[in-house]
Amino acid sequence: MKRWQEIIKRLAGKHNVRGAEIGVERGKLARHMLSQPNVIEYLCVDRWRYNASYAKTAHHKDTSNVYHEKNFKQFLKMVSEYPDKIRIISMSSHQAVKIIPNDYFDWVFIDANHDGKHVAEDIRNWRHKVKHGGFICGHEWGHKGFPESEPACREAFYYDTDDSFYHPHKWPITLGGDWTWFAQRP
Repeated sequence: MKRWQEIIKRLAGKHNVRGAEIGVERGKLARHMLSQPNVIEYLCVDRWRYNASYAKTAHHKDTSNVYHEKNFKQFLKMVSEYPDKIRIISMSSHQAVKIIPNDYFDWVFIDANHDGKHVAEDIRNWRHKVKHGGFICGHEWGHKGFPESEPACREAFYYDTDDSFYHPHKWPITLGGDWTWFAQRP
């Protein structure tokens, strides 16, 4: 199953859902999610510009501003049918999270910088934005090209005892197709 299908499967039977995607690139996932009738709001967070730390973990060689500008233009075409549902924030995830209320989203999809430090940071920051019963999820679990993603997830959900939000093993991680992972907020 594709990542968007995995998310839709977990949203079945839910109404008026809000989601966020952290690391959007060209907008393929956003387009699929926005097309769902039960999705009423979708936040897309991406810088769409060169970032040195992202360049180190990207599988493609071109991470220039020209590359990101092309992605942003393609993204705008992909989501153009859904102006009433989409919210676009062109800034880093750690900046964007500061302007979003806690307990707001039904799901948040983490797919930005794939090095361990950034994956864990995005999980720690964005899990506060998920409603009880909602889920935080992401991409590249077990992918050989991104070996830091899986341990970063485990660390952020199971071993992060400095965070008052942490409750041991209460965010069980389940896996889906297309290298996806899901952790449901109790």
